[in-house]
Amino acid sequence: TTRIADNTAEARTLLLSRARSGAPPDPAKGVMPEQIPEKDARAMFASFAGPEVIYDPHSHFRYRGGIDMKVHIADLPGNAYQMVTNSWGMRELENPEDGVGSPCLVGTGDSHTDGVCDAAQSWPNLIEAALRARPGGAEARVWNSGFGGYSFYEYLGTLRRCRELHPKLFVVCSYAGNDYLDVIRPWAYFERRESPQVPEQPMKAVLRESLRTPQAVSQCLQQAVYFRELPQLVEVAVRTAARVCRELAAEASADGCIALFVHLPCAADVQRERYANVFGPACERLGLSDEQLDISLRLGDAWIERLRASGLPVLDLRPAFRAESQELYWPSDHHINLRGQELVAEAVLAWLAEQPRETVLAGVEIGR
Repeated sequence: TTRIADNTAEARTLLLSRARSGAPPDPAKGVMPEQIPEKDARAMFASFAGPEVIYDPHSHFRYRGGIDMKVHIADLPGNAYQMVTNSWGMRELENPEDGVGSPCLVGTGDSHTDGVCDAAQSWPNLIEAALRARPGGAEARVWNSGFGGYSFYEYLGTLRRCRELHPKLFVVCSYAGNDYLDVIRPWAYFERRESPQVPEQPMKAVLRESLRTPQAVSQCLQQAVYFRELPQLVEVAVRTAARVCRELAAEASADGCIALFVHLPCAADVQRERYANVFGPACERLGLSDEQLDISLRLGDAWIERLRASGLPVLDLRPAFRAESQELYWPSDHHINLRGQELVAEAVLAWLAEQPRETVLAGVEIGR
């Protein structure tokens, strides 16, 4: 999974400087009217911690191409997965220059879409395999352009980066556990606002806990602490997330592409009791109540409501995840496991089966 650096001080300095200089943003120019320069991106985003991550002018950061390394995770079959990227830095074995596919679909999301699994086991590639098995689908391609640390602004940037692929469908798999926290810094950057910080002692408590179970804590607990301490930013996060998604959908539509939004729950929202051995002690040390941990549920509800009110298609995966009898997250880091990846793919395939064939699949037969 993506390595994270603590660049809080650098980000605070950058955002304060921008807030005190320059013209106020022009709403008519959109939510992301300019590219973030590399120097600013490296100060802003914590994902530039390793050599496998490079700057991207559209999505701010991404994997470099040509990665091929084994990542050891105790929970996985074989205790590891193979981390491979193509020439575009996607978690793919093939390259777009060798053929973008017909129809061409693109999936994006954070580390859950990126996948703690082999490339072929991620939900975009499971969808691709299912489409290719259908009559007329032999040339279908579903590109996985997810990355750990992405949030709503990066999803919009990914759409812009992938425009030359001419996708018919662009699937945004938003993760409830931290996407709303991760939208705050770029919002502050583009709006020229000071980015409020969590008071020092609670943040130190989060960091101490993160050293024990870093990936698990970053999945939802940091976001819960942040919004507990700064509740005035809850509305900002939801409003900004919805606004970015509306702009993303409009840009996709202008290019003849449909944007589909997927709400991916965190383990605390749908299988909290299964991971009580982690959530219980961690929440006690962080002083988080059950109600405060439920913030991801409320954020998800508000985001879904706003998108549906705008007429945008949204798949809420919480009912399907709650109905599952088996664990859906790796115990050590709480990323979705192989069955979780399958559930995302199944939901998107079910949605595709309900659409007029000519709108997305261009002749691929997929039954209801």
